[in-house]
Amino acid sequence: MPLKDQSEFINFLMEQNKTALAHNEKLIAQNEELIAQNEELTKTVSELTEKIEELTKKISELTEQKNKNSNNSSKPPSSDGLKKPNKDRSLREKTNKKQGGQQDHSASNLVVTDKPTCIEKIILSKCQACSMWEKCKESACEGKRRSVIDIEIKKTITEYCSLEITCPMDNQKLKGEFPETVKGRYSYGNTIAAFLVALNTVGAVSTDRIKEIVGSIFDLPIGKGTIVNMVSRFSEKVKPVLEVIKNRIQNSPTAHFDETGSRVDGKTRWIHDASTFLYTYLHYSQKRGFKGMEDADVLPNFKGIATS
Repeated sequence: MPLKDQSEFINFLMEQNKTALAHNEKLIAQNEELIAQNEELTKTVSELTEKIEELTKKISELTEQKNKNSNNSSKPPSSDGLKKPNKDRSLREKTNKKQGGQQDHSASNLVVTDKPTCIEKIILSKCQACSMWEKCKESACEGKRRSVIDIEIKKTITEYCSLEITCPMDNQKLKGEFPETVKGRYSYGNTIAAFLVALNTVGAVSTDRIKEIVGSIFDLPIGKGTIVNMVSRFSEKVKPVLEVIKNRIQNSPTAHFDETGSRVDGKTRWIHDASTFLYTYLHYSQKRGFKGMEDADVLPNFKGIATS
């Protein structure tokens, strides 16, 4: 190969080598950048793994705490709220018998001791068209009896009219005085008031539902505010009785104190109970525990032995 050609070939190889070196340096820089990114990602993965483990542990603790109740922990029954744990309270041993009344068992039937309001005598309809009916009727004897018990729902309206007279002695106009309970143009009697209060308190029926029931059965429009006022008036009337009950429990040698949860407008409220063998005092409170018992004002003044 001529010297000139060799020199050109060497120059060509040197240029190729420079190009290769530059490309190699570029690859080395990219590799270092990828290594740095990999280290950063590895660090991030490690941090996320620790965070996941921490959150998993927290979820496990919260789940365990949520599932605790008075049946599987030392928590009191009152802390269960309205979600009572399922317990098989039956003490009877399981048998192969079917549910319901067993064969040859002694039946317990409805027994009514009240005298019947009316008596309907029944005879075959074909006998009434017979020519011998009048004669047979005289010799007919009573057979089996069956009774139908029902109630009569009846709305009554008593109107009071105040009479006015002019006294002949002094020429003054005198008016008859309305009874103390008849204050407005229209008012509700004691019977329906007691019925509505019983529905709301003993029956735990809402004022909206009571309004529907009274409207459909008695055709009587009544407002929710009226029902609330009736309950308030009745509560005022029973206050002296409640004070007597509270006093009897406070002076008792032993008494039972407890609380139970109840849902009111979507929130848990508490009914605090103080009772003896003869008396029971219930107090509604937004607080549970000692604060609620303190508001009930029975336990703070109790000097005997308290049980729960």
